[in-house]
Amino acid sequence: MERGNVFDELRREILDLTLKPGTELNLNQLSTKYGVSRSPVRDAVKELAGEHLIDIYPQRGTYVSRINLRMAEDERFIRLNLELGSIPDFINNVNDDLISEMEELIEKQEKAFALRDTSLLLKLDDQFHSVIFKGAGREGVFDFILTRNGNYHRMRLISFMFDAISEDVIRQHRVLLDAIKDKDMESLFSLDRAHMTKLKKETVSFRETMPQYFLDK
Repeated sequence: MERGNVFDELRREILDLTLKPGTELNLNQLSTKYGVSRSPVRDAVKELAGEHLIDIYPQRGTYVSRINLRMAEDERFIRLNLELGSIPDFINNVNDDLISEMEELIEKQEKAFALRDTSLLLKLDDQFHSVIFKGAGREGVFDFILTRNGNYHRMRLISFMFDAISEDVIRQHRVLLDAIKDKDMESLFSLDRAHMTKLKKETVSFRETMPQYFLDK
């Protein structure tokens, strides 16, 4: 496995909670697991530390970072405002193909929820919102968001473990789509802001359920 693949695989395992927040990482074991020398593993770990997904403590060990709520809020703020900024161009360019794509994604979300496949549900959630950026001609902006959202991503994945939250997300996607079909930009702004802000309130409940995944401060 090449260095870039080590980075991608390790990052994926952290983001999908295969490697849970707080897990100690052994570089020798990772080298064996990925079939590489320590060097590409060490490079990947350093790079992921730069994304605040891994904490390196000299003489103490290397750990998957616990979810930092302040950073998660910063990541959510960036994503929200970039998405809101894309809405005018999206509404001007929206067409039947984009609407059909969003409808299909909602149907897939409902199937993923029925299977309680939280990872797939989160992926489909991202794809739903990515249509807004695609319609606005800003696919690269959404790609950038995905490279810098490790805390927010993991927090969202945990939220999908709760049925009430998952059902509410899907319901809100349908409401958002209705506003899109009507080309009601004012409502879409308001709905999207509320949709992407609600997780901040919901975090209180699931942080109490899984406190070991979050920083104390």
